[in-house]
Amino acid sequence: MEAEKPCKDNISALAEWMKMSGKSNAWLAYMLDVSVSSIYSYMLRPGSDRHQIPYARTLLKIYILTGGRITPNDFYNLPTGDALIAATYKLGEAA
Repeated sequence: MEAEKPCKDNISALAEWMKMSGKSNAWLAYMLDVSVSSIYSYMLRPGSDRHQIPYARTLLKIYILTGGRITPNDFYNLPTGDALIAATYKLGEAA
């Protein structure tokens, strides 16, 4: 079975920030007080078996460390664009 790779649309924002800032997974793990394996799981595609969403305190630390470039919403597979409009319409129908 092929290893899962970071998602380009959401979680890769964290990997891109790390790459641009020259930070390693070990550095981020230390700063967040989590394991390196947790860092890898944060970068997996939302919905995959090993994807983890950081605890609220860790999300806040990520937000602060990245100067707001990575937000809690980056860790969820939220609809955008036309998919958001469709989801909003469906919610209205259910009410």
